[in-house]
Amino acid sequence: MPAIVAIERCESYRLETVRESLRTLMSHLGGIEAYVKQGNRVLLKPNMLSGDRPERLVCTHPVLIEAVILLCREAGAEPVVGDSPAVGTARRTAKGSGILEVCRRHDVSIVDLGKSLRGKAEPLFGANRPQITNGLDQFDAILNLPKVKVHQQIYLTLAVKNLYGCVPGRRKALWHFLLRRSVDEFARMIVANMMAIRPTLSITDGIIAMERTGPRKGDPASVGLLVAGTDCVAVDRVWMELLGAKVEDYPILRAAHEMGIGETDLSAIETRGVPLAEARAKDFRLLEEMEPIGFSLPHIVRGIWKQLRGKMLPARDKVE
Repeated sequence: MPAIVAIERCESYRLETVRESLRTLMSHLGGIEAYVKQGNRVLLKPNMLSGDRPERLVCTHPVLIEAVILLCREAGAEPVVGDSPAVGTARRTAKGSGILEVCRRHDVSIVDLGKSLRGKAEPLFGANRPQITNGLDQFDAILNLPKVKVHQQIYLTLAVKNLYGCVPGRRKALWHFLLRRSVDEFARMIVANMMAIRPTLSITDGIIAMERTGPRKGDPASVGLLVAGTDCVAVDRVWMELLGAKVEDYPILRAAHEMGIGETDLSAIETRGVPLAEARAKDFRLLEEMEPIGFSLPHIVRGIWKQLRGKMLPARDKVE
């Protein structure tokens, strides 16, 4: 069967607008009930890079997270929001980004995925990969909720890259540093990491995307789209077409193709909803030149030492 990717318009972050667009989006994929069952414990994995305000576009918008929470509840499932931010703790990041307020309003727990590690990380598909949190084992389904952004080190951050958030925060910085001179090896590691997690579904926030640079200091671009699918690679391939980007410029898709993972051939992807030709973003400003994110080795060592000393918050923060 071909990979299926759904595309739907969503012009604002007004809750009712997002809920309506999300319902229509999911109708193209068989409804949320095809992925989330009665009684399931479901991890919602947004982009929670840092505690920047929603208008800064750094994190997945809290209104989209709220709409997904409500959809999961309608299916009889129990959603939990979790990530391992690169800056600060999950709770602190959720507070600054507006996600904590949403979680409190709906009595949803926040899980910090940076507290405990799953055993030794064996290479996958010939690529080295970091250890990921062992907290994923407690969930029946994982809904990947990326923010569409330009990324200075890897060109774009979309569905595949968002799962790098399941690597404990300081270890992410370490791998950014270690592979700063080899973007292709960095991309292979990110793809292998995605395969270790295998999310149930990805729903990408492209309502207002981040263009020009990123992942923190880019500019807003009103793209007005939600895009979803079960194949992270296929979702990313469709976004490349929507943003007017060339596949050969995106190291993650190059790596996925070389590793034989996911669908990178657009002609083999079935798109549903808004036709591709009608959905393409106008004049989206892509990255001109990739460069490493400036993590210094002393900064990384200090961060890992803090984790080892157990100074960070407990692994699970119940919203009060």
